[in-house]
Amino acid sequence: MLLLIRLLNIHPICHSSRNREFFANLKKYYRSTTFNLFMASNNRTCFIFDKDESTKILIQMVYEIPSTQIRRQFNLLRSTDESIPQTIRRLTVNIEHALMKETKANKRRQKQHTDVKSDDEKQTILVQLFDENQTNKQAWVNSVIKFRFPDIIMTNTTTPAVVELDYGDWEHSLFDRYITNDIKTEENDEKTEWIHVHRGPFCIFRDEHINKFVRLTCLPRNSSLREGMLAEYTSKTRIIPCPTDLPMNTRHQLTKQYFPNDSNYI
Repeated sequence: MLLLIRLLNIHPICHSSRNREFFANLKKYYRSTTFNLFMASNNRTCFIFDKDESTKILIQMVYEIPSTQIRRQFNLLRSTDESIPQTIRRLTVNIEHALMKETKANKRRQKQHTDVKSDDEKQTILVQLFDENQTNKQAWVNSVIKFRFPDIIMTNTTTPAVVELDYGDWEHSLFDRYITNDIKTEENDEKTEWIHVHRGPFCIFRDEHINKFVRLTCLPRNSSLREGMLAEYTSKTRIIPCPTDLPMNTRHQLTKQYFPNDSNYI
């Protein structure tokens, strides 16, 4: 039987209580992401953290054995500098080992000889990779390291996003801004209605956005458009109108009269 396991997109984690409990036990945990195992499994979780003065990647996967109700969980702790083929070979060995154990258990339960071909046929697993020359870090870690924007947001001025990406770039990453009249409590944050107003790393809010809260999202992507974990940042204050007596405006008024090129006052 031929199984195809394709390692593809990265999506945000749903932070369940079980996940939070696991996060608390990680030493110097700093970010997480998930990946898809196509056909053989649902979305599984991949954790990045520091251990023994080196950065490790913990790949958690639940494998559903075909034609059975049996599931096996694998936990691979690998170096971020390890090549993708090495990690995949280890994952393949674990899956094949689980299949062999299940085959032996079936033989004992059936208490009779089954078809020789089905007994002796080796389970083949084909893995399609991003790039055989990539390391674990390059394949899995595509995330936002630093992410924020100014505490004071004014209308009619450029509001940039301060973002530091890991294996992503500004050109291909997606930045979206949303506004809302009110923010619900943290427990009911899903009920907050956010209205999309702009896509891009820079934004100028207009007068109609005054007194709105802002949420900025960043979906990190690289040149191959591989996506990382969506990051969100919500303003703690509302958008305020830009004052007319800004120091910059005053300076413009004072410098209207230019000095002549041959001026001795310069």
